[in-house]
Amino acid sequence: MKAVRMISVALLIPLLAGCGTLIVTEADRQRWAAERAEFDSTLASWHGSSERQLVGRWGRPTSTYDYAGGGRELEYHYHEDGGCYYSQMEQKTNCYAYDCSVHFGVDGAGTITDSRWDGSIDTCKSGQLQ
Repeated sequence: MKAVRMISVALLIPLLAGCGTLIVTEADRQRWAAERAEFDSTLASWHGSSERQLVGRWGRPTSTYDYAGGGRELEYHYHEDGGCYYSQMEQKTNCYAYDCSVHFGVDGAGTITDSRWDGSIDTCKSGQLQ
């Protein structure tokens, strides 16, 4: 009986060792908050610029939405494939991806008045977003 327990424990240890736990520290939270604030500031630096200047720098938006009272919204959407892994527990392959959408409000005169973003901060900061 004791030998069976020892073998069971010996088999269980490698399984448990493969299960990682993500530990988020206060330093991580502060770093992420700083990254988000920096990106917010980057977007805000476009306020007051013309739509033409933005499109000249970022390229053509993914989508545009015209407002009834004039002006419009420009959306830049970015997608990055994260990768795939096989889950023994689920007996299937799982894939994941990262998305980011950046929106700029443009008034009737063609001036950028506001901005917002949502999604993965790393995806937002990568590529042609400047």
